[in-house]
Amino acid sequence: MKKNNQTRGLLKGGKIGNKGGTGRPKKEIKELCRNVVFNKKLIDRLVKFASGEDVHQVVNDEGEIIPIPCPPKVQLDAIRELLDRGWGKPSQEIQGTFNVNTIIDEINKRFE
Repeated sequence: MKKNNQTRGLLKGGKIGNKGGTGRPKKEIKELCRNVVFNKKLIDRLVKFASGEDVHQVVNDEGEIIPIPCPPKVQLDAIRELLDRGWGKPSQEIQGTFNVNTIIDEINKRFE
């Protein structure tokens, strides 16, 4: 049994995708988020995580303050985020040979 476009999750002509969706963020929201970053609050927090500094402190039953170090996964994620922002994400080389016309034909077949 051949599936039609709707059962495969594809849109038919004239139909709107993401009906009732939220769309792009409002300009004001973008500005607020950028201001937080420009104020260095978030960058300082990422640097703290990346350096492995203690991120929390708890007090035990005896009243001693116990530092809780940054988990390694959070530390690696923070390092990756800082590197991506500072130097950009590493490029990914794609190798191979292909025929553009063959690719276009394959795409057209899938939508017939």
